[in-house]
Amino acid sequence: MEESWGLQSTSLSFGQNVALSDFSLQALPGTVTVVLGGDGAGKTSALRSLVGLVPLDRGKAVRPPKAAIGYVPAIGGVYPDLTVSENLEFSMTAYKVDLPQFGDRIAVILNRIGLSGVSTRLAGQLSGGMKRKLAVGVALVHRPSLLVLDEPTTGVDPLSRFELWRLLAAEAASGVAVVVSTTYVNEAMHGSRVHLIHRGRTILTGSPAEVITSIAGRLGEVPAGSVPDGAGEGRLPTWPRGKVWSVWSPSDLLPVGSEPREPDLYDSTIVAELVAEGVDNDRTGGTSTLTLEDWVEELPGPRPSREPVSERRKTFGGEPILAEAVSLTVRFGATVAVSGAVLTVRRGEIVGLLGANGAGKTTLLHALLGLIGPSEGSARLFGSAPSPTARRRLGYVPQTMGLYSDMTVQENWDFTTSAFRIVRKLDAELTRYAGQPVGDLPLGIQRKGAFAIAFSHRPELLILDEPTSGVSPLGAARLWGDIKKAAAEAVGVLVTTHNMEEAEQCDRLVIMADGIIVVEGTAEAITRGHQVTEVNTLQWEEAFTLLTEAGYPAQVQGATIRVAGAEDKVKAILANSPLATQTRRVAASLEEVFLETIRADGPRG
Repeated sequence: MEESWGLQSTSLSFGQNVALSDFSLQALPGTVTVVLGGDGAGKTSALRSLVGLVPLDRGKAVRPPKAAIGYVPAIGGVYPDLTVSENLEFSMTAYKVDLPQFGDRIAVILNRIGLSGVSTRLAGQLSGGMKRKLAVGVALVHRPSLLVLDEPTTGVDPLSRFELWRLLAAEAASGVAVVVSTTYVNEAMHGSRVHLIHRGRTILTGSPAEVITSIAGRLGEVPAGSVPDGAGEGRLPTWPRGKVWSVWSPSDLLPVGSEPREPDLYDSTIVAELVAEGVDNDRTGGTSTLTLEDWVEELPGPRPSREPVSERRKTFGGEPILAEAVSLTVRFGATVAVSGAVLTVRRGEIVGLLGANGAGKTTLLHALLGLIGPSEGSARLFGSAPSPTARRRLGYVPQTMGLYSDMTVQENWDFTTSAFRIVRKLDAELTRYAGQPVGDLPLGIQRKGAFAIAFSHRPELLILDEPTSGVSPLGAARLWGDIKKAAAEAVGVLVTTHNMEEAEQCDRLVIMADGIIVVEGTAEAITRGHQVTEVNTLQWEEAFTLLTEAGYPAQVQGATIRVAGAEDKVKAILANSPLATQTRRVAASLEEVFLETIRADGPRG
């Protein structure tokens, strides 16, 4: 019988707070188990319980001996004042690795995590993605049979996330049982099994394909801005998906005017959270509804046009420019952070700014805000140079949210509205949290509060830096519903995100690499014509190993492998093994095109 590890009917509480409730998880050798959920869902408690860092109230944890466990915490995992090599050496010493026997172990790990070229650099001087890869290397140095990683990719750019997941797939292919927690829905596709956790309990589990097909009720879609007949007094919950809105009915009936929609993992997780919250036909707090009249009730500012949003958005080119970079260059000494950037954000438009860490996104945002001056070119807000007067017309939410954690929601609201010399009641959806300190609230509520406070003075332009980082799928959907509603009010939006699934919500995307804007256009235009090779086989481990050893950046998604390489060359590599495989060319995702645009780590054709 194959040995496995995991949690069996476990419960855990901290005082009155229930962290886990009848939670079970199984981790088999050679598989990747993904625990998916937002901040406060119980992911960290589950993983810490699995590795023995937290004693359980009830249930059982089955794990290998401590020396056979590799654990990467959500924060830290490396010593910043030690070099990369010294961190690995320290871990080898702590685990009593026989150095004569594993004399080349450090070189092997450095090569595996892609840090051979920076082995003498202090860990504190590494980028966020490099630190996470080093933390994985530290956890791997003693050859564990169970590897547990708590949110290793949160806040990490897509390129570093790709490299981390490729590393984890390689470990699983070698027979290691891998357990990973994440807030990113698209990352759950890399797992053999997914556990969607909500308030300490599993609400959805299975392979990615099983999770998708297990969706309750009926899923449909309506064009943005339309009002389907028969939406009903219950107002079925909806959430934005690019140019359409998904609409979910707990029964088999969809409103007239909507079309049936095939669910994906994103839709299925949102529905599971809606069901977990006890949603029936009642309107859910914060979930967008179908009519423009409802948007008016919930948002301050002028009433939107009666013209459908989808029609108004065809006129972006004629709308006033709210923010603009004109041949903008920013230098810090000899370092060029942004070079010749040209960017516009118009009224009613959502522009997504994408790029790996260090690409220049934050520097460009700060230049547009007037927080730093350009070395060459210019930045303009509402047609003139950035100034305190111009900044009064915008709302800004940094990645840190810009809220005072020791102040209540009401106090944060009052502070902001008084600074803008306006009198306005607290957003209706936040009144239940009015007296609570922001630092005590779930991350999703904090981010919703930050958005509402940034919008409290009716800005004409919103600048949002990673607005949904760490938020559950449903919480992220609700925040994007708010963003879409703001755009429907003719507000311009400039948003940065590392989540390519969310990037598809934008009207236009701007991709940066090494300080330069390299690609610009709609998601459809950027992905048009791009393909990858999909490999199907019953033995993905061997196929994955062959492809990665040949230098092809392969990625495991459920039961398939996707490769950025020509099909004939992929076939030639797989022909060297007795594997029974099927290959075909399929459309590349936005994330795959993004990675192809900014990286140069393997053959393409």
